[in-house]
Parts: sequence; C-alpha cells; structure tokens
Amino acid sequence: MSKFSSYLKYLIDRNNQSISQISRISGVERTSIHKALTDERILAYKSVEKLALSFCLSPDEKAKLFRYHSMLLQGEDIFESRQIIADIFQALSDIPVSALTQKKETLWSKSLSEPSNGQMFHGELAVTDIIKYVLDQEARHHENPYIYVNFSLEDNFF
Repeated sequence: MSKFSSYLKYLIDRNNQSISQISRISGVERTSIHKALTDERILAYKSVEKLALSFCLSPDEKAKLFRYHSMLLQGEDIFESRQIIADIFQALSDIPVSALTQKKETLWSKSLSEPSNGQMFHGELAVTDIIKYVLDQEARHHENPYIYVNFSLEDNFF
C-alpha cells in the first residue's frame, strides 16, 4: 500500500463518511476513490484538489497529501532523489551573497580537483561540495557571476 493510499484512507476514516458521501461532496467518482485506495489507479491532480477541499485540510495536511501524490506519480526513489537535490539548492540559496564573492580559498575549494574523464560523484555531501566549488569558481573569476544548471530529462539521471 502506497503512502498516498494510506493517507487517503486515514483522511476518509477521520471524516467519518462513506466513500459514496465523499464522492458526492468532492465530485470525484466513487470508483476512482476505491481504486486509488487499492493503488489500482492514480488520481488526477484535479481530483486530489477536490478531495483536499472536501476534507477541509489544513495547509500542512494538504501539502502532505500532495507530496504523497507526487511520490506516487514519480516513484518513491526518484521523488526522494529529487527532494535531496531541492534541499541542496535550498541550502545553497541561504548562503549570503558576500560569502560567494569573497576571493579567499575555502576548505572545500582546496579539496576538490578537476574531475577526470568518467569520474562520478555520489552522495549528497559530494554533490553539495561540487556545487559549492562551482559557485566559488564562478564568483572568483567573474565580476557578475551567472550559474546555469541543466539536468538530464531521463529518469535514470536521478
């Protein structure tokens, strides 16, 4: 049973209503809700929105429902990998601009060397260090630094 279907079941039980009643209130087909509960079907985003409205969810509960829905669409492993990348970028966005424009050598910029052909970096810490190194090099060598990040559209990239 997926996290989405477990959470949906919890919300239905908490509301003390039958699936038929929830279907009438939300406008989501009863069979779609049943199939979502057994992971036979993934609900459309609009249907999840309608259910969230009918359950009168708090912002945190709504975010949790949509996070689980996204997990179901992407697959849990891919979702977690993408979340790690998003967390890294969030942490990097908290770095003050003055820290990026300082022209001193840092511990992580000294520890990284140019990657050799075919070298791969694994793990959150290694990727974070690489991103910091790129930011540092860009800030050192350019007056107005720009960073463009491109990711592969292939699922196996993550």
